[in-house]
Amino acid sequence: MGEKAQSLDRLLQIVLEKGTVLLGRAAIVLVVFTVAWLAAGWVQRAIVSAFGRITHVDATLVRFLASAARYGLLIASLVSCLSAFGINATSFAAVLGAVGIAIGLAFQGTLSNFAAGLMLLLFRPFRVGDTIKAGAYSGTVSALELFSTVLVTSDNRRVVLPNSALSNQPLENITYYPTRRAEVLLPFPLRADVARLLPQLIERARALPHVHEDPAPDARIQDFRDRSVNVVLGAWCDAKHHPSLMAALALLGKQVLDEARARQRLTPKSPRGDAAVE
Repeated sequence: MGEKAQSLDRLLQIVLEKGTVLLGRAAIVLVVFTVAWLAAGWVQRAIVSAFGRITHVDATLVRFLASAARYGLLIASLVSCLSAFGINATSFAAVLGAVGIAIGLAFQGTLSNFAAGLMLLLFRPFRVGDTIKAGAYSGTVSALELFSTVLVTSDNRRVVLPNSALSNQPLENITYYPTRRAEVLLPFPLRADVARLLPQLIERARALPHVHEDPAPDARIQDFRDRSVNVVLGAWCDAKHHPSLMAALALLGKQVLDEARARQRLTPKSPRGDAAVE
């Protein structure tokens, strides 16, 4: 019994010694990784702030490099922390090489997002500040990061899209070109004198704010329906003024339509009983 008690005491002593060492190392690793996490965030913000003062540097590239620096620092700190438990960088690399296939399968989505981010950065279908539409989401690009792209919608919502989703589906860059055409469809009555209304629509569209003189506004008949003549009214403007010009053209069309209907009500009826519409 005495020998068993001594063996148990030695075992407990060894467990306490090893446990104390491991807990101490774990505490050090936790502190080091916390400091590295804070430092990585500071480095990311510092890169964005430093390059943000240089006007000729692309903001998309700056944010991507800042994100890469942040994750690189975190990975380096993680490898350093593993050495505290007796796992050196060489052994760690060998282990990663041995189980590379398993890791590749486990992180297939993450790796595809990273590769897609590199392709987006290389081919530049959009830049930070552009307004894009991808699937059901649209908004202004706030940041292109290693694994995702951040959008800010028109109603100030933050949308985070995986980079692979942007590279594997049709993507529309709404503000790629500096100018856009605003176009609305206006249904006029069949009896309306559309030949007289078209020049009126064009002339009044010229007077709207933000409308370009070249190309000039235009109006044309698109088709005829059972009870209406569909007229397309269009004008060109700067891309940033497109939403407001769309609303202005729709309001202009309604005003012209209301005036035509008012003239129709005031015009005396023809001998057949139909009102003569100008």
